[in-house]
Amino acid sequence: FDGNDDKVNFGDVNALDGLGAITVASWVKSTGFDGGQFKFLVSKDMIYASASPWALFGGTGYSLHPEFSVVIGGVSKSSGQASTNLTDGQWHHVVGRYDSSAVSIWIDGVKKSEAPASGSMDSSSDPVLVGYIDAFGWQGFIDDVRIYNRALSAQEILDVYNYAGG
Repeated sequence: FDGNDDKVNFGDVNALDGLGAITVASWVKSTGFDGGQFKFLVSKDMIYASASPWALFGGTGYSLHPEFSVVIGGVSKSSGQASTNLTDGQWHHVVGRYDSSAVSIWIDGVKKSEAPASGSMDSSSDPVLVGYIDAFGWQGFIDDVRIYNRALSAQEILDVYNYAGG
């Protein structure tokens, strides 16, 4: 992904609307960061301002710290940023999880940040996108994207990380 307009568009996936839980995972490697904001990895949205039902992204200012957000009743609930900065040029397994009680971000099998949230996520007719949303593109590699219609357990997240070569 070149950070400008490269993306994978899966179209509107209705099975991912209105869920009470979700896990979004991918392997990522940054090849650069322009200091902008919000570099989207995987999301169900087309335009940033429209509030994604869910989004796995990173970057504000001059860092690339990932976070996961869900929208419930029109209100965005974020995991908060992980302490891990993805600008180190290494592969990282990034996971966003919402389990009907909290939204969290996991890096390389370890939970890095979590915040309370409850309810079913909003629905959207927007597409599922990888690597880009609006003008906020990822610069680097994204591999092995997985979207589960449930919250994986901590052990399952660790198992996916370890199985894929972590």
